Amino acid sequence: MSIVADKLSKKGYSVKYNDNVIEALISEGIDSIKGARGLAQVRRDRIESQIAESLIDNFVPRGTIFEIDYEDDIFKFNFIKPAKKEALTKNA
Repeated sequence: MSIVADKLSKKGYSVKYNDNVIEALISEGIDSIKGARGLAQVRRDRIESQIAESLIDNFVPRGTIFEIDYEDDIFKFNFIKPAKKEALTKNA
């Protein structure tokens, strides 16, 4: 998941995830035939593609935190957008 976090941080975003996400990636990405080689594919298909679609389909401002959870065999995404900064006014 650090690969995802690094890619997002270069674009001004952050990612948070819990242990369920890591366990699901391991469970789905490691098997007796391919070993751990499937981890990258699962990460791309189930995590990165979802985030990329969100960035393309929605206006996601820089500073947004992508929260990822895994529940009921589904990766769930929540986007925490940064708080709007209040405009500074000058007294004339």
